[in-house]
Amino acid sequence: MQHTGIKTWAGRLGRKILDTLYPRICLACGSRVKSDDAQFVCPACLEKIIFIGDSGCRKCGAKVGPGAEDNTRCLACRDSTLIFRRCRAVGMYDGPLRELIICFKFRGNQLAGIDLGRWLIERQGGEAGGTLPDAIVPVPLHRLRKKERGFDQAEFLARHVSGKAGVWLENMLERIRDTEPQTSLPPTRRLKNVKGAFALKRDAKIVGKRILLVDDVMTTGATLAECSRVLKAAGAADIECLVLARTTYV
Repeated sequence: MQHTGIKTWAGRLGRKILDTLYPRICLACGSRVKSDDAQFVCPACLEKIIFIGDSGCRKCGAKVGPGAEDNTRCLACRDSTLIFRRCRAVGMYDGPLRELIICFKFRGNQLAGIDLGRWLIERQGGEAGGTLPDAIVPVPLHRLRKKERGFDQAEFLARHVSGKAGVWLENMLERIRDTEPQTSLPPTRRLKNVKGAFALKRDAKIVGKRILLVDDVMTTGATLAECSRVLKAAGAADIECLVLARTTYV
């Protein structure tokens, strides 16, 4: 016990020395990070993040507004045809969380991915009695987009979840068409934009498997729905989605 206490004290001292010599900077606002709650987010920004937790719609993961009767299924999902069983999200795509995702996704700052990946892991393990999936599958980038960015953000996040959960990451899907960015399109065009954009890889073994599909942001759910359609058609038994952020209240 004494040896453990010395190691803990030494670890804290080492952290203080490193923070003094190489101070951590908040990637959302640029101020110095002094909190152990996050690696690269200051306490002020951390407080501004709207974490959804268990207050999200049980189908699409959106944060249910105060006027809703319950969070079992939001009004938008009562007649939804989304193919996946449900989606869970870390928080709202707004404020510091939005800045972190932009920093990670478009500026290639993988330091932001450390906190984002940790929050995603916490969201995945947040339900008591939940069962682990058989495979974790990232929503893939097109090869040209991946070459441009230098990495695939969904695969990066999925590897975090895979390593913590002890479940194989399997790149079962490939994006066979370089689509327009969904954020640049109105909701009515997003489903058409991704239709036929994904295909199952030839060596994918999927029949009867429970899949956890991982992506960064969900808006209308069109991309996740199209990936789920391909996986279901190939014999997946169940599909659940996990994302960093949802864009709307419902």
